[in-house]
Amino acid sequence: MNNIGSHPQFPNLSIRWNAIFGTSEDSKVVFEVLIQSYSQPHRKYHNLNHIEFMLQNLEKLFPDQKNSRSIHLAIWFHDVVFNPYSRSNEESSQKIFLKYAPRLSVTPKETEDTLKMIESSIRHSALQNTREESCFLDLDLLALGQDREAYFRYSAQIREELRLIPDFIYRNLRTKALQSLFSEGTLFRSDELRHLNKVATENINFEISELNQRKNAIVGFLVVLSLIPFSIFGFSAPSVAGKLVVLVVAVLVCFARIYIRAPSYEINDLGIRRHRSLGRIDKIMWSELIEADIVTTDEGPFVEDVFLVLIGESGECIVPQSSPAFAQILKKLEQLADYQPDAVIYAMLSTQNARFVVWQR
Repeated sequence: MNNIGSHPQFPNLSIRWNAIFGTSEDSKVVFEVLIQSYSQPHRKYHNLNHIEFMLQNLEKLFPDQKNSRSIHLAIWFHDVVFNPYSRSNEESSQKIFLKYAPRLSVTPKETEDTLKMIESSIRHSALQNTREESCFLDLDLLALGQDREAYFRYSAQIREELRLIPDFIYRNLRTKALQSLFSEGTLFRSDELRHLNKVATENINFEISELNQRKNAIVGFLVVLSLIPFSIFGFSAPSVAGKLVVLVVAVLVCFARIYIRAPSYEINDLGIRRHRSLGRIDKIMWSELIEADIVTTDEGPFVEDVFLVLIGESGECIVPQSSPAFAQILKKLEQLADYQPDAVIYAMLSTQNARFVVWQR
């Protein structure tokens, strides 16, 4: 039997796969499914680079575990389903693993361990406290313990995966996600990587600080602009300074209307088109729709805090509740099988950061 063909960018992946799971036709089918999943264009961090990084460091940092089929299975399957706007990725990934496990002759013990490790990656909290689980979780978080430049690349990739979430929402969600990593008091559990806890903590705290600074940047900018006239003319010339303040505000309002104006939507029987600033258009066809969620935040009531997120095969679309398109799209979704009206009700009652699956293919 011929070996599985190498991926052009990751030739070592097939070598490692063959060494652990063999070269049977079934093994080849599973490998190709995984390669296709991790090659999806919306993945910027949770892609084949991430898998390659984990496998390389498994051999380098944990040589005693490099032949563990359970760890290899957990690494390959823990992000096999990745929808950046879904809360059920790990559960869906477990289902995909169970679907293909028979093709790899996975034992009951390996199945149990792999499922537990995938589940543990949801909050990166230990469920079994085994050597395998500690190694797997540490490998999954290893990006946090790199030097500052590498960490910035990682955080930028995460932001790109969630690029459709408005910045003011992302700052809050990202901050809480980072803070939740400290829920068990430590990030890295293994003796080999425990020394990275200090570096990782510094990286996370630095990113949180950057997120908080960005949060106040626009307000600070406006304050400085408003003070410029007074610094030039002094407080004794309120009429001149006041006129300049009005001029500055008017310019900023015009800029906002041109470049930051609210998007408009076209909805018909084929799909939805979202017209953004500078002529940019997002399009999702109903036939390509994968999932529809309602995302709520704790930012209300003075800013948008309820959003409808549509995920298609080739992109995503976010619609705030204040837009008339929000209700129009919900009416369209009501016509689909498996529509979840209860999820809409719970979402409307939510005042916390949460996600509710309204429809899923």
